[in-house]
Amino acid sequence: MRFVHPEILWALTALAVPVLIHLFNFRRYKKIAFSNVSFLKEVKSETTKSSKIRHLIILICRLLAFATLILAFAQPFFPTALSEKMNGSRAVSVYIDNSLSMQGQAEGVSFLESSKQKASALVSSFSSNDRFQIISNNFKGTDQRLLSKDEALQSIQDISFSPETKLLSAVFNRQRDLLKKSAADIRLYYWISDFQQNTSDIQDITNPEDALVTAIPATKDVQKNISIDSIYFSTPQRILNNSDTLLVVIQNHSNEEMSNVPLSVELDGIQKAVSSVSLPANGIATIPVTFSTTQTGFHYGTVRINDFPLVFDDVHYFAYSISEKINILNVVGSEQQNVEQLFSNDPQYNFISVNAAAVSTESIQSSNLIVLQGIQSLSPQLIGDLSSYIEQGGTIFLIPHSTSDLLSYNNLLGRCNSVQLGAKSTTALSAISVDLSNPFYSPAFERLQNNASLPSAISHFPMSNGNLQSLPLISFQDNTPLLAQTNFGKGRLFVSSVSCIKTESTFLSHALFPVSLLRAAETSAAAQQLYYQLGKESYVTLSQSPSTEDGLFEISSTNNSKTFIAQSRSTGRESEVFLPSEMTESGFYVVKENSASLMPLAMNFNNTESNVEIITTDELLKLGQQIGLADFSVKDANAEMLQSLATELGGGISLWKYLIYSGLLFIALEIVFIKIWKSKI
Repeated sequence: MRFVHPEILWALTALAVPVLIHLFNFRRYKKIAFSNVSFLKEVKSETTKSSKIRHLIILICRLLAFATLILAFAQPFFPTALSEKMNGSRAVSVYIDNSLSMQGQAEGVSFLESSKQKASALVSSFSSNDRFQIISNNFKGTDQRLLSKDEALQSIQDISFSPETKLLSAVFNRQRDLLKKSAADIRLYYWISDFQQNTSDIQDITNPEDALVTAIPATKDVQKNISIDSIYFSTPQRILNNSDTLLVVIQNHSNEEMSNVPLSVELDGIQKAVSSVSLPANGIATIPVTFSTTQTGFHYGTVRINDFPLVFDDVHYFAYSISEKINILNVVGSEQQNVEQLFSNDPQYNFISVNAAAVSTESIQSSNLIVLQGIQSLSPQLIGDLSSYIEQGGTIFLIPHSTSDLLSYNNLLGRCNSVQLGAKSTTALSAISVDLSNPFYSPAFERLQNNASLPSAISHFPMSNGNLQSLPLISFQDNTPLLAQTNFGKGRLFVSSVSCIKTESTFLSHALFPVSLLRAAETSAAAQQLYYQLGKESYVTLSQSPSTEDGLFEISSTNNSKTFIAQSRSTGRESEVFLPSEMTESGFYVVKENSASLMPLAMNFNNTESNVEIITTDELLKLGQQIGLADFSVKDANAEMLQSLATELGGGISLWKYLIYSGLLFIALEIVFIKIWKSKI
């Protein structure tokens, strides 16, 4: 048997004090004369002998009580083979999973709180000479230094829920980076987590070396959870006063069917829908909600369900904006059709017409839609500006000249992975189909009548779609496109195979032409991302470049409770605004520059944590063996059991608890004997 604190054994010398008191009884007796004492002497002799025995028993109980308590403070233990191996200075790294899935509860206590209790008990059981690393999913800079015992206990108490999620392989690498620098003889790794399957990538840990890893599950029971998986609109652009359908995807992450789950949708604080949803076991349901937006500007929406105890994924925020003006640039050549009348009476559009020879790069970049019509030859400068404009999110509607320079046109079309225009054909053709399934036309037409008159042409530029990147919107009877759409980069290019001359086709006088132009204008606004996820996405995309050299923007919550300064990176017409790490709360925000509001922002928690399926103990052990962890164990223990875990590792089998129990037993026996012999002592 050995002692952790052998110096405390000196306190055993204090046991001599009660022995001396027992041996030297300094009480004085008063002598009283009595006539016949022979009988009394016999009684006294017998009573004195019994009294000494009683006093001796009480003394022994008292000595044993003091002795066991002193020995307990010295922390005796029986060394084991493992404890001999662990003998020396120790550096201990403890990872506490503080992701949102740790909101799960057992007996009314969250997994995170119970994990903190386990971590505190674990650290407390180590020696004050040991050093500790306490890390969570936040990966703070302060994690990369070893702490004293008291500092480690305080660091554990400071941990709170975080939207950050980290893979277990990344956690191990961070632990190893610090412990490798330590001069300690022994390096110990502890993981306290719910070990979700989507984050516990133990199989991806490389070079585990001789790491001594102990996994401590926060729970062994699979939780029930329902989450809002995602939301999206059926069409990419929001149009003023148009009916939009919001699709809400809800997922059941349990093996039980869920019925009558309440669902509500709000927009700008006004309730748009209330319903209930039933979900099969491990099933998904998509709920459509239809409403229209009647005002321009920023709009903020909320989707809610009711589910307990995991509530972080029960509220889903979204935001979008509708521009007050859509900028349309009409770039014309020697041939043109008057399209201004389509937009001049609508205050939503800002229409500008300019000659192709005078168009500037700035006017191109500031436009939502560019109509190119009747330009005989496209200059290299114009080709470069237009292809860059489309790639960065712009929309172009191209109508060729009747004698177009096909080399310049095909140069532009080739850069955009679009169709190629062939030599002009004078074969008379009629259109036979319109792709009403395409989102471009589907909001404008429900169906076409069987005898509907479609455009025809007596001459056109046949389109070839060699790379199959373009979609025919209107097709001739020979299956070549009259009007084709190409998505390139973040933008779109619409190409007509007929020129601006009305005598060459009926397309420009047909109802499909103004509908096509209006749909191109309505959908020219860049598709907006409805929401971002905290801890998962590092930046948001803003459809403009910073106006200052420092490239700083401001991100403020809509209630002005919090404001953050965000750096950015310009990418042409757009900026990538980096989300500050201090943003940890979901909700509504706005991106500003020089106090001007530029973009609404909805932040949600990372839904990776919604899938609560966990890895079992056997699976953990199997994974540890697969990657070659030499010493890997799983301790399904509570805080009390963990109190002795470190002592067992570093000191063998601990005895102090048993000594405490023995000391209490001897004190109890002493009290009992005193009460029984009270009148005889």
